[in-house]
Amino acid sequence: MFTYTKAKRGRKKFRYDFTVSRDKAYELREFIEIYAGQPVKVTDHNNVVRVGFLTLNPFEIQGVGRAKGIPGGEVYTTTIELEEKII
Repeated sequence: MFTYTKAKRGRKKFRYDFTVSRDKAYELREFIEIYAGQPVKVTDHNNVVRVGFLTLNPFEIQGVGRAKGIPGGEVYTTTIELEEKII
């Protein structure tokens, strides 16, 4: 997973790239559909908490190959972006 920050009118935007199983890719798609337009809280590996909005339009997943032993048997890549909420 890689992230970057980009300032935009005082807000930061964080990008998260994932390689996941097919089942997790569809689970992430459903999560985004449910919480689109609502603030979400993200806690990173350093316990830094950020609140913001998912800014994807449209959400895309791309198949990269087959993988034995994981749910769904296929691997996908996807990216999500979080734009910080100004408090």
